[in-house]
Amino acid sequence: MTRSAKPRKNPRRPSRPVPRDSVFYAPALGRDMKKEFYSSLSHIFRGPLVGATGYVDYLFKGYAGHLTPDQLRQLARVRESIQRLASVTDAFLDLTAFDLDLIQPANSPTDLCATIKNMLGSLREFGHSRTVSMVVCTPDTPVNILMDRHWVKTLLNELTSNAMLLTRDGGRVQLDIVPQNRKVLLRLSCTSSYLEGKGKPEFFRPFFRLPEKIYPQGGRRGGLGLSLVKRIVAVHGGKIQVGRYMRNGFTVTVTLKTSGVQS
Repeated sequence: MTRSAKPRKNPRRPSRPVPRDSVFYAPALGRDMKKEFYSSLSHIFRGPLVGATGYVDYLFKGYAGHLTPDQLRQLARVRESIQRLASVTDAFLDLTAFDLDLIQPANSPTDLCATIKNMLGSLREFGHSRTVSMVVCTPDTPVNILMDRHWVKTLLNELTSNAMLLTRDGGRVQLDIVPQNRKVLLRLSCTSSYLEGKGKPEFFRPFFRLPEKIYPQGGRRGGLGLSLVKRIVAVHGGKIQVGRYMRNGFTVTVTLKTSGVQS
């Protein structure tokens, strides 16, 4: 009696080992080599963007001759696309720096409230372009956290800009700074349709893409900004929580440690 032969499953193709001389073989990378690799990568990506931005500004100032209103509108779209690409490039390079373990927690305090006030104009300008109101509530006294100003601005910019993109036209985004003992809560609330009948969103997963209908402007969006926020908060010993806000919105609460130093 012969036993029927079982169909053989397709064998998995063995994964190729990463060569030891490859830049992606992490154990082979010393700190100096990581810095050199990151510097080269930054130059490759940011160099063309700097040149394109400078040339567009050159045209806007009229150094190449008078521009018609239609040409100005088209050039404004070009500049907006360049700025969007630059933002994604910055997030990608920052995440690369985190993956290469080149980011160290800051040892000097930064006034969170003063940084927010300095950014308030640009944040509200972005909101006006979307007809979304921006409300900021901060204490009168300084709130110092051990984080570089660059990372504070990146965290605030990514959180607020994504919240405004998720908020319907005519809606509101509110940012509250609440000191608690040796911690501070950075609470961002917005009205949105995303959490209607759904669980907590996965905003902070890299390359997470929301359904097309979620964004009021249409189009599928995804990216690195919010996953970068998670890395920044984790490196500085904080945590992030996402919850509901009113009926259709959500709130993101970032908890950070204060330095205890008064400005």
